[in-house]
Formats: sequence, structure tokens, C-alpha cells
Amino acid sequence: MSTRIYNQNEVDQILECYRNLFPEGEITPALAAYWDFGRRRVWSDITTNFHTARYTTLLDLHSRSCEIVEHPLTAEEKGETLRNIARDLQVGFSLGVCPWTDNLLLNTFDPLKPKKDLVVIVGHDWYPIGAGVLPESPLYDQGLHHTPKYRRWCPESFFRQVKNDPVIFFMNLYPDFRPPEAKKTGPLPRDSYSYTACMEGLREVLGVLKPKFDRTSIISWGKPAWEAISPLIDDGPIRHSIKVQQKIGKGRLLSIGGTPYFPMAHPSFSSNQDKEHLRIGFDRLHLGLAGFDLALPRDAA
Repeated sequence: MSTRIYNQNEVDQILECYRNLFPEGEITPALAAYWDFGRRRVWSDITTNFHTARYTTLLDLHSRSCEIVEHPLTAEEKGETLRNIARDLQVGFSLGVCPWTDNLLLNTFDPLKPKKDLVVIVGHDWYPIGAGVLPESPLYDQGLHHTPKYRRWCPESFFRQVKNDPVIFFMNLYPDFRPPEAKKTGPLPRDSYSYTACMEGLREVLGVLKPKFDRTSIISWGKPAWEAISPLIDDGPIRHSIKVQQKIGKGRLLSIGGTPYFPMAHPSFSSNQDKEHLRIGFDRLHLGLAGFDLALPRDAA
């Protein structure tokens, strides 16, 4: 896990990536509500309004968050303290959507180059606020490029040195933190933001992004995302599990609103992967070879 924090130049680059993809005039009320820039939900402080955020404020949040680890707080006390600091500074614990989005935009997107191919990766949710290994911060450089075990189950194009080939936009379907005392995995608490609202949020994100690119595709990671997204599939909801879909689909591309959609098991669970499903799917999406078919460094195997 990376403990490096972004410098001011990198922060400005990432903020500009968000602003380019989501101009202020294109953020609809529904999209602003999904990301909860107005902070109406209890634990929505992972997102940041990238149009108003500044490096100095984000650095202040990082510093104040790191100080909290020195105090013996319960999980609930820690979560509430982090939330209060973030709301006082009017920023969240990412530079935009979540830290993995930040990481992938910095590594795969150059706003000055032509926008050809876009891949939207849809995960399910973030962990409980304050429950990470590192202090909660918008500045840690963490994400796919610092998670070697995931690389084996991703296409090689995600890690090319040349940007915009393709652009990778990561988003969790559920946009908020889990509550501080919640489990890190499994069903969301009953009073969580509804899946119906999350589906509307996904539609809003795609509605802003798709017109900017020549070709867009969607990849979902894991069982919860697959089950939540299934009702949006153009041919109607599919009721069987992601494991069954990989077995009988073998690389089949589904469609959401005419956009190619490829579901796969979560890359954190190697035993759930179907290599042939991934090979065929990545090829059909023009994303290159899967990591397991490449000669990768030992720590990425």
C-alpha cells in the first residue's frame, strides 16, 4: 500500500481531470445529490466538490486527520470527528469521487489529448469511515496502480504509460462511506442510501461522460455490483449469480442503454475468476491481454 501523498501539482492535475470530465454546468441536481456535495447524508464525506476544492484545504484535512490517530477514540467517535473536520473545511476524503478514481485519472487521463476510449469500472462501496490501514485522507496516492494482486485480473491496457488509451473512470455504486462501526463487507446497513438512487446516480455519471468519448464500456467488479446493476441490463434483469454468468457467458458483453457491459468477479478474489471469461471479454472490449497472460513481476502474481 502506498503511503506517498500527492504533491500540489498532482492534486491540481487530478482536480483538472474532474473539472474537464464534469464541467460545472453539466453537474445536474441529481448528480450533485448522488455525490452529496450538499452533505445531506450522514456518511457521504468521501466525495469532494472538485470545482471548489483547493490544495491548501485538502492538505489541512490530511494533517488534521493524521493527528486523530494519536487519540484513543472508539470507532464511532473517530468517524464523527473525521466527519466534523471534513465538513468544517468543506472538502471530503478524496479529490473527487473516491481515492481510486483519483489514482486512475492521474495515471490514465490527459485532458489535453483526444478522448477516444473510456472504461467505467463499477465497484460496490467503500469501507467504514476511519477503518482503513492509513489515516483517512484525500491525499494518499492509493488505488489500482498500487494494488499488485488486482493487476493479474485486469487488462494490460489499464497500466499503459500512454494516457487516454483508454481512460479509466472508477466509481463505487454506493458513493458514501459505511458507518464507522459497520462491517467492511456484506450487505449495507438498512438505512443506507437506496440502490434505486444509486442506479440513478450511475445513469447521471454515464450521461455526462459518454458524449465526450468515441467509445464507452462498463465493467463491474463483484457480486454486489452485478446484482445491483442487473435490472439496468437492456435485455432485462438476469437473476443468476456472477459465478454462473461467467461460466455460461464466457466473455459475453451485455448492454446498458446501448453501452457494452462486462461483469466479472471482484479482482480481490482470485478463486472466483474465470480466465476464459476474462480473456474473451477483454478482447471484445479491445483492452488487450489479461494480466495473468503476461509476464508480471512476482508481487503482481
